[in-house]
Amino acid sequence: MKVSVARIDRLELALASRPWPFAEQRRAEIDDHFTKLQKDKPALWNGRILLLHDYAIAGTLFRGELFETDYASFLAWRDWDIPDATVKNCISMGAIKGADGGFSAWRHGRPYRECG
Repeated sequence: MKVSVARIDRLELALASRPWPFAEQRRAEIDDHFTKLQKDKPALWNGRILLLHDYAIAGTLFRGELFETDYASFLAWRDWDIPDATVKNCISMGAIKGADGGFSAWRHGRPYRECG
């Protein structure tokens, strides 16, 4: 997977009310998958999250449209190798660029090594 870093000075994000065909068409499989995950982690909660389905970068402007879905659908999408490539995970994360040009990424106040 290729990862790129872009300087963004401005965000223009909109929340769209739209169905997610992946989640609708595979609901039973998704529910079964989430039930299995909960057996290993009983505190796992199926809350609401936002995913990105349309975006563009123009200079230092990031424009995007988000939609709401459940966490179970997100986990299935992620765990099943992203079967719907029109959707992106857009969880933000701070990154600090060092004097040597390298990046240090942090999540929840701790260094995060799974950033690429």
